[in-house]
Amino acid sequence: MTQDLQFVGAGGHLFVGDTGFGRVVIWSKTEDALSGKPLDVLLGKESFSDLSPQIGPNKLFWPCAMSFDGEYLWVGEFKFSGRILRFSPTPSA
Repeated sequence: MTQDLQFVGAGGHLFVGDTGFGRVVIWSKTEDALSGKPLDVLLGKESFSDLSPQIGPNKLFWPCAMSFDGEYLWVGEFKFSGRILRFSPTPSA
């Protein structure tokens, strides 16, 4: 399987969309990613061992386009789902 990765660096953060495995990995600081530190957030999967794309709550199906507007991360999915999802950097109260 070909692995497609999408990168967005914004606001000092680094977002990497891993289309083939249905996940987005996030570092709060780009320099942490570049220095090999562990990621801060894994979106779309509970662990790295879950490799199948899925549509559902807390799941992503082929995330392929991302944008960070300074407040929210927007993730567009490719092909079958056609969803655009919004993620907040802080938990809802």
